[in-house]
Amino acid sequence: GEQDPSCKRNAFIMLIHTDQQKALHYLQSCIDDIGSFGDILQLVIVELIYKVCQAKPTERAKFIRTVYNLLSSNSASVRYEAAGTLVTLSSTPTAVKAAAKCYVELIVHESDNNVKLVVLDKLIKLQSDHKHDLSLQQELSMDVLRILGSTDLEVRRKTLDFLMSLISLRNVKDVVSLLKKEVIKTYSNTDKDQNTKTYQQLLVKALHQCGVKFPITAEIVVPVLMDFLAEGNEAAAESVLEFVREAVARFENLQPSIIEKLLNSLSSIKSISVMHAGLWILGEYCTSESQIREMIDTVLESVGELPIVDTEIRESTKEDVTSSSQSRVTADGTYATQSALSSTTKHNDEKPQLRSFLLEGEFFLGAALATSLTKLSLRYHEVCSDTVSCNKLTAQAMLILASIMHLGKSSLPKKPISDDDVDWLSLCIRVLNDRSPLLVDIFTRGCRTSLQDMIGTIDLAKLELSESEKLLIKTDVDALINFTHLISKNDGHALMSWSCPFCMLQRVPRRRRQISPLPLSARCTNLLASPIPSTLRRT
Repeated sequence: GEQDPSCKRNAFIMLIHTDQQKALHYLQSCIDDIGSFGDILQLVIVELIYKVCQAKPTERAKFIRTVYNLLSSNSASVRYEAAGTLVTLSSTPTAVKAAAKCYVELIVHESDNNVKLVVLDKLIKLQSDHKHDLSLQQELSMDVLRILGSTDLEVRRKTLDFLMSLISLRNVKDVVSLLKKEVIKTYSNTDKDQNTKTYQQLLVKALHQCGVKFPITAEIVVPVLMDFLAEGNEAAAESVLEFVREAVARFENLQPSIIEKLLNSLSSIKSISVMHAGLWILGEYCTSESQIREMIDTVLESVGELPIVDTEIRESTKEDVTSSSQSRVTADGTYATQSALSSTTKHNDEKPQLRSFLLEGEFFLGAALATSLTKLSLRYHEVCSDTVSCNKLTAQAMLILASIMHLGKSSLPKKPISDDDVDWLSLCIRVLNDRSPLLVDIFTRGCRTSLQDMIGTIDLAKLELSESEKLLIKTDVDALINFTHLISKNDGHALMSWSCPFCMLQRVPRRRRQISPLPLSARCTNLLASPIPSTLRRT
């Protein structure tokens, strides 16, 4: 009849410790009213049910419904404990799904990020214990996506890693669609702090894994990711190009659409490393006559008017002459008009993207451009039968390379060109001029073979890593050894009355024996100093 929740809890705990049978009898008498009890009393009830069912597994059926009802408790602590108890009482798909949904709800609605991470670990453990249940994987993947609404970066990171382990052919399209919506949300976010940029990179990697593991989604993934190339997030753009490089090598049917999208995005790329990778991909996979011609036109547009040095000098000497006049009073008191001419030099700040990079002194990018132009020109001779058109394209490529080399040796860029870049540019010009069969084969076919070998090596490394992850250490080598499971229920000392024959050298009854807290590796040093008892030598 007591109404105070704390008093009822303490009384119930006292009853459990004095007479557990009466506590169970009381619990069964009010089992339908447990939902109206206070949360502190419900926690004690859940703990009692867990202990009773662990000691007497036959009692599980009596309390499963009670624990299941506590999943809808108003207290988050009660729901958490009830979910953990439910999966220990029953491993049926219904119970596991109910516990998993409870964990997801706790993560979504809990404000403390540390609590989110703890419950998320529980959810991951639950999934790993029932990873062969395909229906659970499919339902859980859609529920886990709700956790991405959290603002904590670590929660999002762990959620995406967990989500990748749940993806299958049944749910990959739905998962990719929802991840696509998350990417669009990051586009519309005007306040792009470091956490938002890191989250974008995590989304890119997740879509990358989906696209490579399930090629049917590549057509959906590629257009979404290509929009990152023009973003200011350099890390995400580099991850996108890593996926694009792998996609064009694996999926030949997607090459035309990827090349077209990359050509359209080339002039808007703001990162030097992204531009470098983009030029390499375009130089390697522009194979048709129209693609090569379009690539050359895009490069000419991005480099600007040629030659670069002459154009820059001419623009720097352009002056605007303006005249101004004003009235002044002379020394004798008369008025006079004074005229003045002023000249200002024009500075064109809106330069093409590649040209601005080169003027900043980024001539390693110029070397990458030389490699791409050389590949395109040599390949154009193979696909085009018009000699005049081939020679014209080669001349354009050589003019671009010569202009870059001339710019590097002038005083216009902020940093001079290095000797290595000069040597490479000279080599590319010589290859374009001579077209040696050996070098042509290296530029047109050898580079792609090397890329395929590298991708194969990466796949092999991932396979070896996945195999090694299966061999997880369950117990440390210096953990304590417990032999209680080997003792007979009827005769506690007949089979074994020693915890370790190498450490405990005297026969001691189990009820009085004290196990050393030291690990086995530390306690077994007594082996060299003391003999094994004769009663144990037979074993």
